[in-house]
Formats: sequence, structure tokens, C-alpha cells
Amino acid sequence: TQSTWAVATLQFFQCRRIATGAWVIATTPSQACFDSTWFALLPFVALLATLYCLGIPGGVLLVLRLKKASLSEPELLLRYGLLCARFRAQWYWMEVLIMGQKLAVVVALTAAPAIETGASVCALVLSGAALHVAYARPYLVQRHNVFAIATGLLSLLVLLAVLTENAVLRDVYVNSGLIGLLALIVAAVAVDVVLIVREARAAAKQMVSAVAVDDHAIELETKTLGRHSQSGLVGSGSGSERQELSISDSLASCNFSEEPRLRAL
Repeated sequence: TQSTWAVATLQFFQCRRIATGAWVIATTPSQACFDSTWFALLPFVALLATLYCLGIPGGVLLVLRLKKASLSEPELLLRYGLLCARFRAQWYWMEVLIMGQKLAVVVALTAAPAIETGASVCALVLSGAALHVAYARPYLVQRHNVFAIATGLLSLLVLLAVLTENAVLRDVYVNSGLIGLLALIVAAVAVDVVLIVREARAAAKQMVSAVAVDDHAIELETKTLGRHSQSGLVGSGSGSERQELSISDSLASCNFSEEPRLRAL
């Protein structure tokens, strides 16, 4: 993901001084900082860091803004639903804001000179994100707003637990917070799955009911058309019989009118 690659590139700049006085990369102490190899890799890593940290969120925001202006709402959701379908219309770019929040956490954890400083900055970012969701409610489904606030607050508690001076209590707090965060995520996914299955079943039942109603209507219409056609045939047969009778009467009257003339001859 974007945050994973951002961490990998930013760790290149996380240098610290060891007891011998040399500067090394904190995550890989075997790699020295500020030597010829480090400076040779610097332009390439800086380019990747810019791409992952700024290029991806900026590109996504640019594409969404352009497509928002040129596409209708259904077309935008159909093509870019993975990015904006979860959010309300005015917050279609919320995914970019989430990318920025993750980037801020990554930069704070990798660039901070001490873990306490990084944890404090992350706590500020997460508390701001939770307050924003509570105020703006950008998610389309209300329970997603609740889950976002709850996960943000639990993450905040985990970061605050890192600042605990007692090592035993710190481990207990951090592990408990991580377990609670994982349980909350699993519960949120389970609730979504259950509700989606229920909605799918309800939609299927409505479709079956609609099909049954249509079949019944077609059957009634067919019976009605059959009755009308039978009535039409009977009516046309009676008319032909009456026509034949009238023709026979006319011929008979003609014969009777000619009989006196034949006698006179």
C-alpha cells in the first residue's frame, strides 16, 4: 500500500548516531549514513519518497476532481466507487484525506528524533481525525462513522500508552489496546457482512414476489384475451347467419314478384 512504501522510503532518512560517533540508518545499522553510497542513493530514494508521499494522494485528488466535474453522480460511483462510494457526495475526496492522515503518522514515527515525540504527534493527528469524523460524518452509512471514531480513539489510547514510563504497564496498555482495536475491526467487518447478506436476501425475496405478481398478471390478461376472442367469434357467426337469412328472404321476394309476369305471358 501507499503507507507501506512511504515507510520504506522515509526510513532511509532516519539516521542516528551510535556510540562510535558514526551515523547509521536506524532500522538497518549496518548501512552508514552520509557516506558515498548513501549520497548515491539519495536522489533515487528522494524521488520515490516524493512519489509515494505526495504523488499518489495528489494524483488521486486530481483525478477525482476532474471526473467529478465531467461525470454524473452514477457514472462517478460506477467508475471510481472503490474510492468514493463509501462517502457522502460532498466528501467524495475523503479517501485522499485518509491518505494524508496515514502519511502524517508515518512521517511522525520515522522522522521524530524520539519515540515519545512521534507518539505525541500521532496522537494529535488521530484525535483531529476522530473529531473531524464526529463533526462532518463523511461516511454514507452511519455505523461507519461510529466505527471510524472508535478505531481512532483506540489508536489514540495505544499511542498514549507508549508514553507510559513504567515498562510493564506500558506493555499491558499497548497490548490491551491493540487487542481491542483488532476486535473492533473484526466486529465491524462481521456486522457489515451480516447486514449485506440480509439486504441481499431481502432484495431476492422482493424480486421473487415481483416475478410472481407479473406471472399472475400475465395469466389473468391471457384469460381475458381468450374470453374476448371467443365472444368475437360468436358475434361474427351470428352476423353471418343473419346475413344469409336476409339474402334468402330477398331472393324469395324476387321470385314471388316475377310469378304474375310469367302467367301473363
